[in-house]
Amino acid sequence: MASPNPKTAKMVVFASLSLQKLALLPRQSPTKDPKRWNSVIKHHAKLKDDSAILGTYSRMEAQGILPDSSALPLALKACGRLQVIKIGNTIHNHLRNTNLIDDAKVRSALVDFYYKCRLLDDALYVFDAIPKRGLVSSNAIISGFVGCSCHVGAILLFMERQREK
Repeated sequence: MASPNPKTAKMVVFASLSLQKLALLPRQSPTKDPKRWNSVIKHHAKLKDDSAILGTYSRMEAQGILPDSSALPLALKACGRLQVIKIGNTIHNHLRNTNLIDDAKVRSALVDFYYKCRLLDDALYVFDAIPKRGLVSSNAIISGFVGCSCHVGAILLFMERQREK
């Protein structure tokens, strides 16, 4: 096997590092294209950088751009992991006036956010408002009860879901 060209190897490493840093540049987002913003949020999620996810979300919000149904749950999950209730509540309030509130992934992410912040009543409120509860939303609320050490509540919810089937 031939040894790699040192110049080529350096260029590949530099290019991959440059692409990795590209989405992390703080003020380099003058575009109004939601797809670009959403891809930046997804990139931050791959890097497990919750602060960057929320920073990008804040800049989107300031420009009047709302994330799509795949990036929005990432922002809500970041709120839950960082325990930033105010930002999560603000996202929830903005969602109430959009059709994104009807998305199963978004609703499940809201449930996840509220229980990670130990707001079980709010998580249950969001869960109860879901018209067609599927496996994802059921798992989210049951996991929330278990995560908050409400094991009896988790069992009761599980049994209720079994009866609904």
